[in-house]
Amino acid sequence: SSDLTSLTTQKELGEKLSKKVTKGKFKLWDEGSQSSFKDDLDNRPILLNLLTEVDRGSVKHLYVFNTDRLSRNQKVWGLIRYKLLQQNVLLYVGSDPNPIDLSDPMDNLLLGILSEISHYDNRIRMERFRLGKIERVKNGRWFGGPPPYGYKIKDKKLEIEPTEMTNVKFCYESYIKGKSLDWIRNQLFVNGVKSRRGNLNWSFGSLKQLFTNTHFEGYFDYVDKKSGMKFRIDCPTDIPMSMINSVRKMMEDRSYKRG
Repeated sequence: SSDLTSLTTQKELGEKLSKKVTKGKFKLWDEGSQSSFKDDLDNRPILLNLLTEVDRGSVKHLYVFNTDRLSRNQKVWGLIRYKLLQQNVLLYVGSDPNPIDLSDPMDNLLLGILSEISHYDNRIRMERFRLGKIERVKNGRWFGGPPPYGYKIKDKKLEIEPTEMTNVKFCYESYIKGKSLDWIRNQLFVNGVKSRRGNLNWSFGSLKQLFTNTHFEGYFDYVDKKSGMKFRIDCPTDIPMSMINSVRKMMEDRSYKRG
């Protein structure tokens, strides 16, 4: 699980087992909550270090809360099992104090079955999460993550944040008056206006996003990556469409002149 409480519980279970098996001597290999989602060894330096220590023969006992903590990628998982077997590492899973000996054909078979069940459970969980997200979006709810600048979340839907929306309108009005993006950035800085990420020094990307964000037109699109289905959801706005069109046209004209 990705929550901190669960990670703490997993660590405690491992420590408890180490007291029985290695008299409390252990090393924690902590990748945080995103471990096996980034299932490419290039993106998992901690797992790579662990496998290096296994190759050196430094690791004799390895505890994981679940087999998918090591990997959800079948090829990577196969490599890990091979290395553990090669170095005679005893693997402990979950709350079972008895190790899995990969050199034992029956243990190896059971571990393979456990891995497949875990993989299946995760696929089902992810699919359920994906469908739940689509359902939320279809009902006009925000799909997750921080809301765009100018908005807040109320009752799981986007709602105008008055102060931020006033700042957005200031940016539009200033641009229409011929002010540069650099000038607008400076004014936001001088007035202590923080970006969505809490930065006083707005990046050009964050500022340009205010001028291209469809939310201010009264809608946003959500695309489900797996099916390719696109959903359009209405949201409130306080920026007149005439103002939006003026800014877009001026941006095109300025871009053309620069070219």
